[in-house]
Amino acid sequence: MAKRDYYEVLGVAKGASDEDIKKSYRKLAMKYHPDRNSGDKAKEAEEKFKEVKEAYELLSDPKKRAAYNQYGHAGLDASFQAASGQGGKRKQTRETFADIFKDLNPEAEQPRWGDLQKKVSGAQEKLRPTYDRIRETHQVYTEFFRVLGHVQTQDTMATSEVAEAANKRIAALQKFAVAYKAYSEVSQKGIDLARQETDQRRGLLSRIQSEHGDVLRAFSKNIAKVGIERPEREIIHRLSSGNIYVDDLLDTLEKMKPSRLARVLPQNEERAMELDIRILRIKEMVEQYKQVKGAMTELGYVGAVYNAQGRNGEIAQAIPSILIEIDHLSTSAQLADNRTKFSPHDIFKNCGAFRPEFHESEINALLSPDQQKLVQWAQTQINRYSIFDTIDESVVAKALSPQQIKAAQKRLDMYVDHVATRNKLDDLLRKMNRLFSMNERQISEESLQSIFQAEKASADYESLVREGVLDRETARKALISIDATLNLQGTIFETKAKSSTKRPEEQMAPETRMPS
Repeated sequence: MAKRDYYEVLGVAKGASDEDIKKSYRKLAMKYHPDRNSGDKAKEAEEKFKEVKEAYELLSDPKKRAAYNQYGHAGLDASFQAASGQGGKRKQTRETFADIFKDLNPEAEQPRWGDLQKKVSGAQEKLRPTYDRIRETHQVYTEFFRVLGHVQTQDTMATSEVAEAANKRIAALQKFAVAYKAYSEVSQKGIDLARQETDQRRGLLSRIQSEHGDVLRAFSKNIAKVGIERPEREIIHRLSSGNIYVDDLLDTLEKMKPSRLARVLPQNEERAMELDIRILRIKEMVEQYKQVKGAMTELGYVGAVYNAQGRNGEIAQAIPSILIEIDHLSTSAQLADNRTKFSPHDIFKNCGAFRPEFHESEINALLSPDQQKLVQWAQTQINRYSIFDTIDESVVAKALSPQQIKAAQKRLDMYVDHVATRNKLDDLLRKMNRLFSMNERQISEESLQSIFQAEKASADYESLVREGVLDRETARKALISIDATLNLQGTIFETKAKSSTKRPEEQMAPETRMPS
């Protein structure tokens, strides 16, 4: 790639004076110096800095500038320099801001540079104690919020949203704690009754299985063979209503038989045999019904109440249902347990307070693990009307207990009280870090602004201390007050702060000193 014109690189005219070239170089060198550029722009700035430096080194040399003006870049190659006596190796060193000031105007710039260095080092020495205290306090708050519930939102608006949503959720839990108490008392009675009824029915089915199992199965097969013809269909209706009078139906079938003389024909003989089978089936069904009628009555498939519900003629469905219940005796106990599981869907269904929020993880972090499970379960039930998931009653009971409700409210109060302080500490630490991360090469006129910001951060921290900030022991007590079983192992709150042996008048205020 062809090199750019050196005058164009420095942004000056070809006839510019040495002073104009110096001023332009100084401005561009400060703009593109590697110490002032980082991140994605660092590489591009470094290339431009080298280009600016190369242009200045040539144009500041009268002989090289004359050769460049006459021959352009061609006049600067090795053969030209050797012929003109301008050869020699150039020492390649990385130039600092101090070198820029020194080369351009050493007498004017060196005292100013020294003053900046003194001011920076003096400010660092003066503010170091406060800086260390801010870092220690910030560490306490960072660990406090990590143990509190891994809450990481720092934006003030988001913080307000989290607090408001969490407050609504805790209020909803309190509301449902009352509803749950009433619900559980009533539902427990129903559960006990359901279990009792289930056990009674299982015992009844077991007895019927042993006494009438074979008859019921034979009866079911006969019913399955009945078609749409009379009089078999009529017998089904009669037996369903408890009527076992069937002589008229049997007489009708007898009259339908061919005469003895007519039976000489094969088709008539087949017709007579078919009617004999139908008559035999009806008689068997009546006898079978007589044997199982008592059992069916006990199971609720026969009687005035059953018939009053318009179920006459449904014996064809009743017998198979009884057999299914008998076949499922081995699994009915488990099914019964599932039917009687705690399922307070009505008190949680369609509750807007449990709908997922934008800051769901931060909101739930302020709740106990049991409460988080309950909320997540409730969210799956919203707007569901037929199929529901169940949840362990013990989880619900613990989540809605007064102890856990109170602990959640404490967590929220702690969050609201201290999150603003933590955000202030984040800001103060950022301002102080600019000063204490500064090295000699990074010192410039902007250092004065960093010193000013650090001094203001120091004053702001002292004001924050007077308002009250957490130290390790205070933070530990606050966390234990929420949950006495809280595991603080591996945290800075693991051990209690040692009691001071100093006299009271020699001790600093608790909120202004950090335990070692």
